This record gives sequence, C-alpha cells and structure tokens, in this order.
Amino acid sequence: MQTQYSGSFLYPACITFVKLSILMQYRRLFSHTSRNFHWQINVLITIVAVWGAGIILTAFFLCVPMEKNWHPQVEGTCIPIIPFYYGLQIPNIITDLLIIVVPIREVMLLQLNKRLKTGAITMFALGIITLVFDIVRLVALLELTAPAKMADFTCKSSRYCAQQGH
Repeated sequence: MQTQYSGSFLYPACITFVKLSILMQYRRLFSHTSRNFHWQINVLITIVAVWGAGIILTAFFLCVPMEKNWHPQVEGTCIPIIPFYYGLQIPNIITDLLIIVVPIREVMLLQLNKRLKTGAITMFALGIITLVFDIVRLVALLELTAPAKMADFTCKSSRYCAQQGH
C-alpha cells in the first residue's frame, strides 16, 4: 500500500516534468517562429506546471494523517479517489493532445521539402501513442471504480474500498 501511495504522486510528477521538458524543447527548436507560437507554448507550460503542482500536492495529502493511506483503520480523512483520478487523467489527456497539435502548424511553415515536413510531422504525431495509453488508462480507471467492481473480492485490500466500507 505504501508503494501504491508513492505512485499516486510520483506518476504525476514524472509526467509533469516530461511534458515540461517537451514544451521547453519546442520553445528552443522553434525559437525563430511567431510570437503567437511562443505565447501558446508559455500558456501550455503554465497550465502543465500548475496542474502538475496541484495533482502532486493533492496526491501527497490524499489522506490525513498520511498513514491512513496504507492503514485504513487509522482515524483520519481521505479525499474521494474517483474525482482525484478524473482530475489526473482528463487534464493529462487534454494537455497531451495540445502538446501534439500545437507544433504542427509551425512545422508546416518551415522551409523544408515535402518529404522532410512529412517526416517531422510524423515524429510529432508519434505522441498519439501516449494519448492512446492515457485514454486506455482513463477507461481502465472508470472500469475499476465502477460500483459493480467495487464489491469484487479484489477490492478488499484497496484504500478506496476500505473507505467505502467494502
């Protein structure tokens, strides 16, 4: 349970820093482009940083006291886990989509032959793989947190199930 708890804030920390590094790379690669593009990148950097900080802090304080995360019988309170997952995955999917789409216009404006432009756009479009995994993860979370699944025997060790009295 302690490992599961640590994953609740380490996973968002990792994806936040990966997204920020990609956006910083965009800023560096497209340093000669329009002010509009730089504004879009700066807005995305701000959104990702604020979202990441919020999710990491929320995940860190899922339960108070912290020990309640792995010992559900301890006195204290926990935030509802399902809204936490929505707050994690839905903005994650949206920011991934924006990170994929935003540079495509700039690539199209580059002075490259058609083959090189197609190759560059294909490289950016490979990010769709990440988007697919994000959507699969959201669907899996929805399936696992469905009321019918919560009464399942595999639920007995989960902090959420303990909170819900299963």
